[in-house]
Amino acid sequence: MGSRERITETILTLVFLQRDCIEPRTFGSVGRFLTTALAYL
Repeated sequence: MGSRERITETILTLVFLQRDCIEPRTFGSVGRFLTTALAYL
């Protein structure tokens, strides 16, 4: 469970760091992908 939180935190950090470089359309796709991925962890 701790590792899952760490993974989530790492992913969110990367997303926020790259937010300015990602197009809104791509950002939405990434968000859906992350939501799906986290659901299976």
